[in-house]
Amino acid sequence: MDDTEKTTSAMDYSSPVEERPEGVSKKAWKRLKKANMREIAKKTKVEVAAREGESSTMNTTETREETREPAVEMLRPGLVVVRRISSRASEEAIVAKFLEIGNHPTDGFYETDADGNRKLNSTLTRGRIYRELAFYGDEATDWILEHCAKAVRLARAADPAMPAMVPDHALLLYYSTNRGIKEHRDVGANDGEGDAPIVSFNFGKSVVYRVRMSKEEEKTDVHLDPGDVILFGGPARMIYHSVKICRDSSSPYPKLLPDRMNLTLRYAPSILGREEEFRTFKPADIYWKNRKEVK
Repeated sequence: MDDTEKTTSAMDYSSPVEERPEGVSKKAWKRLKKANMREIAKKTKVEVAAREGESSTMNTTETREETREPAVEMLRPGLVVVRRISSRASEEAIVAKFLEIGNHPTDGFYETDADGNRKLNSTLTRGRIYRELAFYGDEATDWILEHCAKAVRLARAADPAMPAMVPDHALLLYYSTNRGIKEHRDVGANDGEGDAPIVSFNFGKSVVYRVRMSKEEEKTDVHLDPGDVILFGGPARMIYHSVKICRDSSSPYPKLLPDRMNLTLRYAPSILGREEEFRTFKPADIYWKNRKEVK
């Protein structure tokens, strides 16, 4: 990985800043400032269109959807949901890009077994990519940085306990069935450092996150539709959570993605350059090893 992609502190880049903070590479800072400028430009376009009475045009309608502020729900300190982070058109475009990345013959969601059969690389029903942001290419990385900054900004405005964060790694998951994920906590080296939030985007089918801070606490269900984002950091960083895909839900873009995809962003600078160690993670390994904890 190019050293210019590295960042060394989980700072907040969700609003324009004139000077580059210490520890942030020039390349990463330039890309983050461009993401902020795009958001400002979109909002300005909407304001001008509204003043000039152009709201009837299709372009203005799409721009309004793109730049409106999503609904934000603080569920508890450190646990926030942001609803519909982007327009449906933007969402479909990034899903198409992620599927293109996922279909790469060697670095995508699939692997080839000893008999030459192509199968999903994490479980029988799940494909997984965990890499540094630079791996995903400029188009996807720009979308990731822009929408993560937006989600973190909105979450922090609603919740003073939510820390700042800029991601350096992205976990991309594809689910081919309605099977979800058992209860667990994100405690690995690749899951992030300190109390910087995990930022998780849902695409395709709707899901229910079932969360609780301890085994003694009652579980709380959090419904996420496509385009919704859940953040957990600060005092809720080590929250227990499981994921159940809603069987009766349907994807808003069924021809593109009839099933579900998840994008999870993390701040994990200590493993930059070590991504290969975490490339073949199998959920069953940790579930069976720590069965008592995750039952």
